Amino acid sequence: MMLARAFNERGMLRFRQFLEQYQEGTVYSDDVMKLVRDTSLSNLWEQQRLEINLPQIASKKELAQTVCDSFEKAGYTELPIRRGSESSRGLWTWLAAYAFHLIRTRNANKRLREYAYYIADQQWNRIYRHRVAAPARHYWLFRDKVRNANLLLYGPAHQLSDWEEQVGSRLDRIRNRELVIAMNHLYWDTKVAKPKRGAQNRDHGGTLRRFLRVMSQLELTYDLQSLTAEQILDLLPPEFDRWKN
Repeated sequence: MMLARAFNERGMLRFRQFLEQYQEGTVYSDDVMKLVRDTSLSNLWEQQRLEINLPQIASKKELAQTVCDSFEKAGYTELPIRRGSESSRGLWTWLAAYAFHLIRTRNANKRLREYAYYIADQQWNRIYRHRVAAPARHYWLFRDKVRNANLLLYGPAHQLSDWEEQVGSRLDRIRNRELVIAMNHLYWDTKVAKPKRGAQNRDHGGTLRRFLRVMSQLELTYDLQSLTAEQILDLLPPEFDRWKN
């Protein structure tokens, strides 16, 4: 169990240097814990006492649950993901360093994806790429019925899915619970607990990208925020019928 901290400016720089060295093969993934524990590189997260203990093995959903349960136990009513807040940015980057064993790339050559997976971006509309903050946000928004966010939380912790990229990149979409529930109804296979086969295919009718294009068209006529998931499904053209079962 650790008390959560937030990287200071020096800590952010050192973590970026670590990522560069990791790609070069001059450091190992476990070496990041030296930065996590170095109190000269971070400040204690003192807004509310936050204790966190990350498992050694966890899926994206399990990692998000662990983080959100820690915030909830500490009395938080919202996640501290705040635009323009350097302390929040430091917190999520420190958490990514702590979770590096879970979210690091699994490529054989150790080539990392973009650093926004690990370092909370200054442009908060890119937070959907961060491999701790984004899944935690999705879990938090649906924590009363997490199954409604199955598509957004599916997969290994290190992977940014197409579901997250297409939906999580738009704040108006991710905050529209009924839209996400409708999407989950269409494309989540409850029998095998995974996305339906072919749901992300770019060439087939009624798949994810087509669904989002139809939503963009419908919002010109309807207030999507006021519609229920059933009402959204009823507005879809016939090409989506095969996905409703």
